[in-house]
Amino acid sequence: MDSIVILTPHAPRAGVYRNASGDLRAFGVPGIEVENETDDELVAAVDLPAIDRAADHGVVVPLLLRDWGVPVVAIGVADGQRLALDIERRIGVLASANLSAGLSARAPLTEISGARECEERFIASLTREIGSESVDLPGTCAAGVLTCFGEMFAGRRARVLAHEAPVGVGYLVAEVV
Repeated sequence: MDSIVILTPHAPRAGVYRNASGDLRAFGVPGIEVENETDDELVAAVDLPAIDRAADHGVVVPLLLRDWGVPVVAIGVADGQRLALDIERRIGVLASANLSAGLSARAPLTEISGARECEERFIASLTREIGSESVDLPGTCAAGVLTCFGEMFAGRRARVLAHEAPVGVGYLVAEVV
């Protein structure tokens, strides 16, 4: 893999971060900082405005999880946004977003009627065929990110590696096969 693109719904606006670096101070966690090499050619190829500030937690957390060993490009995605990457290189794509935040009474949004069923249908659909249609999961900020991901991999399938809902928030780890 030549580079990794991280899609995040938490950027201040739709755009591409000039740098893949940031921290968790906004969450009251000082001393946790991360910086990763970026891919200037890929940044220039993304047809979105530049974001000239530290990356948000949707980028920082995946960067903290491991040393990816390749340049990273962080892209803020808004709902309804389309994203085209016309690059002839091998690029990994990481959709950094939670699913529903309303899966139980102790969830941040408390329990949202139908959220669990919508999440289960969404995950099942990924294993059959990834679609390019809009994603509608109650209580999530991830619709734009997951829709962009679906457009990038439409027609393929995903293999679910893990799905958990600690404190009522759905987190999915899957790979496109």
